[in-house]
Amino acid sequence: GALAAGSPLFLTDLNAPMNFSEIQFVLAGPINSLFESFFECEGGPLFLNAMVMATLLKMGTYYGFMQPSYLWHFQERYGQSWTVGHHLYGCSVANPLKKGN
Repeated sequence: GALAAGSPLFLTDLNAPMNFSEIQFVLAGPINSLFESFFECEGGPLFLNAMVMATLLKMGTYYGFMQPSYLWHFQERYGQSWTVGHHLYGCSVANPLKKGN
């Protein structure tokens, strides 16, 4: 009689194994606090500005330094000359750079 009058919690297994299909609910709290602290509050503008500045620095380095130096090297090496390419694509003119016969 006393068992029948007890709470249904007496029938609950308190040592239930982990249900891995509910892992998103376990990780939701830490992920939410991470987003709130880094992306929504005082860290949000800092993070966004850092990403924009890193992108601008990378683009500036490439388009301001790497690409012009490559283009200058290519122009100095091959510009206004027939030292490359004239013997390709079916042209029968002999290549003056080719050693041998």
